[in-house]
Amino acid sequence: MSEHPLKKFIAGAICPNCHKTDGVRMWKEDHIFWQDCVYCTFKKSLYETPEANNKTRFIPVKFREI
Repeated sequence: MSEHPLKKFIAGAICPNCHKTDGVRMWKEDHIFWQDCVYCTFKKSLYETPEANNKTRFIPVKFREI
C-alpha cells in the first residue's frame, strides 16, 4: 500500500456538517473506507460493525402443548 491513499472527490456530494457541495472526498485506508470534507472538519469512517447494524428483533415463541 502506498504511503498516502488516493483520495477521490464524490461529485455532487453535500457535506453533512457544513452543507457545501463538491468538497467530500473518499478513500480506503487499512481496509476501511473514509470520508472527509475539504471545507470543514467533517471526517467519518464508513466501517460498520455488525452489532451497530443488527436491527433484528427477536420475538419469543410459545408452543402449545399437545
